[in-house]
Amino acid sequence: MAVCLLVGLAVPTVAITVGSDPVNDEVALEPVDERYATIEDGELTLTVDVFDNAQTTILEVFTITVGEDVDGIESVWIEHPIDGVEFYAEDSEISNDSRLEPAAGEEITVGVLVDSTVTKATSETFSVHVAYEDGASAPPGPPAMPSPDPLVADDDDERDDEQASGPSLVDLEVTPLELTAGESVTVTGTYEGGDSDEDVTAALTVDGVVVSQQTVAVPADSTATVTFEQTLEDPGTIPVGIGDEARDVEVSAVETDEPAASLTVSNVSLNTGQIQPGESVTLTANVTNTGELAGERTFDIVVGGFVVETVTVDLEAGETETVTLERTFENAGTYSLAFGGVDAGSVTVVESTLVSASVTELPGQTGVALSVPLLFGFGLFFSRRMGWT
Repeated sequence: MAVCLLVGLAVPTVAITVGSDPVNDEVALEPVDERYATIEDGELTLTVDVFDNAQTTILEVFTITVGEDVDGIESVWIEHPIDGVEFYAEDSEISNDSRLEPAAGEEITVGVLVDSTVTKATSETFSVHVAYEDGASAPPGPPAMPSPDPLVADDDDERDDEQASGPSLVDLEVTPLELTAGESVTVTGTYEGGDSDEDVTAALTVDGVVVSQQTVAVPADSTATVTFEQTLEDPGTIPVGIGDEARDVEVSAVETDEPAASLTVSNVSLNTGQIQPGESVTLTANVTNTGELAGERTFDIVVGGFVVETVTVDLEAGETETVTLERTFENAGTYSLAFGGVDAGSVTVVESTLVSASVTELPGQTGVALSVPLLFGFGLFFSRRMGWT
């Protein structure tokens, strides 16, 4: 999936400027990495390829530079109409509510974050705005960025029309809403079609984690249904649904006086928080059978909010086993990992050419859906430890 962004002002120079003097620019935008930012026909074009249902962070995409002899600039900010796309400088988002306050001669490196769980492949225009201090005015010449109000309104209307013409989830049924741990729940979603036949990927979520997906063919001006069956193992109030829609299911613990196995997870961690593309991160977790009988349990391995693998652990009563999982990441971005419902933390994959002291200052992306790295398998390793009493 690709997201393409064009700067809202086009000028016939290598540097996109705001002002009348292209030699001594008031504000200049220049690409940093041609893989993501290029000058095409006088426009700065940003193109970011990401996985579906993924979050990708590019640390250095383009720069905003204020001319050395420029006075009176109060703030600079970026606006665009796409949900799921954010621009960053150091550890702060760049927006109307969080503006840059550059000094004369200052160069600011801008990164971009694309969350494809929110936005889809698209091409839009982003606007760089410059505000001047009271009493100061922009130099004469080509106008600064056009007012975003009418453009954003038009774009919003167009996007609303486009969204309205596509399939949408119009009904969700989850049954039963009360059950005992180990029993199954049935989830049925109904999609309503738009102006043309279209396929939709329905994602079954359990407690915010995508555990299964199905592709549904939705006819134009008609409806289609999709059904999932899912076993719920853990007691508690568990949100179960499709996509962003969910219903709370009350799961009761199994009541029995008979001895039973009880496998629990603890001490889940990663060996590092930052790697380069092609390198691996190692997750370790302890699984302990605190019950009175031998038994087994299957645990989910979650990357970026998606179950990408499962592993079954079989233990004698009182025994502890260390599970070690090794995963290789090829694409830059921040990935959250969890094992058996316990968070392990996140790892940031950083392009080697972009590694700098500022990398660790980027805002964390915990708690969101990240990449679905289905192309690279886990290496599973087990080591027995002494049973505890």
